[in-house]
Amino acid sequence: MEDGLYMGRAEQRCLEEVKLRYDKNEIRYYGISIEEQQQLHVLIDTAQDTDGETTTFPDFIGENGWIEHFQVSSSKCNRKGNENNRKIASINRAIEKQIEDSINEESLIHPFSSSFCFNKDSLANYHKSFEDNWEKHYRSYLKEQGRLKDLEVSAFMLDSDDCFLKVARFEDMREGIIHRGNTELPFNILYDRTIMEYMLQYASHIKYIIFKNNFLVSVIKVAAIPTILSKINYENIFVHPIQGIMIHHGFHIGPNSNLPDCF
Repeated sequence: MEDGLYMGRAEQRCLEEVKLRYDKNEIRYYGISIEEQQQLHVLIDTAQDTDGETTTFPDFIGENGWIEHFQVSSSKCNRKGNENNRKIASINRAIEKQIEDSINEESLIHPFSSSFCFNKDSLANYHKSFEDNWEKHYRSYLKEQGRLKDLEVSAFMLDSDDCFLKVARFEDMREGIIHRGNTELPFNILYDRTIMEYMLQYASHIKYIIFKNNFLVSVIKVAAIPTILSKINYENIFVHPIQGIMIHHGFHIGPNSNLPDCF
């Protein structure tokens, strides 16, 4: 039950972030007309949790359509789940222990921290996670297809854990040539041709992909993917993993101490 409740919160948090970006006019649209944007806005504004249970498809139903949420990660996953999530949980436990140990100390500042290196994130992991989750939720859609046939708008909402995937865009990819115009972008499935072509197979059933990560929210019309692909020069784009360090830190102020003037 706890896992189900957690996942329910994750789904709602993702939708709320999408709504926030929409309210700030920060959503990027690809292959979508103004009229279609308005239809999506109605769906996002009116989407309601179906029943709070993670086993029910879809997760949200609005006035004119439905949204199904799933998570995708570049982390290595096994029977125990997402490796990065386990490491983050371990960090949190370590921080909590340090805070607990510092409560009775009277020192002015008691620092606490913990860190680890993400060294197994990869685009291959992301592809596997994406396809496994897509197929799982698509099978759920097929079971409920008849019940949802009167709803015009269908959307998969992809909650992407891709902080350690980056997109390098080059002016010239020939060996040995580096220009100042080279740029590094946050990851977006838009830059991965393999994923884009995979989604295109489902254009007759899934109308939109709502892609959300820590950096952006974008909406892709699945049927428009061929046009989108024609406008991106994939020969000059390279998606690659990076190693990063997760650090949590803070301090405990002793009960008998005053902050210094320079703090």
